[in-house]
Amino acid sequence: MNYSIFNDCQANRLQGETDQGHMERIFTECMMGTPEDSKGINDMLAAKLADCSVKERFLVLEYEVKDWMLNPAHMLHGGIMSTCCDMTMGMLARYLTQSQRCVTVNLNVNFLLGVDAGRTILVKAKAEKQGKRVQFLSAQIFDKETGRQAVDCTAVFM
Repeated sequence: MNYSIFNDCQANRLQGETDQGHMERIFTECMMGTPEDSKGINDMLAAKLADCSVKERFLVLEYEVKDWMLNPAHMLHGGIMSTCCDMTMGMLARYLTQSQRCVTVNLNVNFLLGVDAGRTILVKAKAEKQGKRVQFLSAQIFDKETGRQAVDCTAVFM
């Protein structure tokens, strides 16, 4: 993950680039790299950009459920689901504040459904309210194939 891309990302705007095109490019460049180049959990999760909207202030990332992410019941571990939500919301918060420095100060996760091994999940993060120092975001995890919601999450970032 290349989080430095968020520092002054508006200054990195290409000539003639639309707001939506800029957002898509920034998130794509941030996620460049492979798990083999891993420097931490965010790289290991190997998120892929699925969708985003500047106007609606949301980001959707896709994660493939791999064996190392499973709990003893062979389901996606709750801590991994929490991390995926935190990472997706954090990336959106960084983009909106144009800062590499954005920390989670509160994370509330409600688990609604288990996710089986071998599935793909979509994590949709949305900016709910943004102040000068604090941002309120929400996220949901969906099974990509069934569309069923597995997690509902809220967070505060500073």
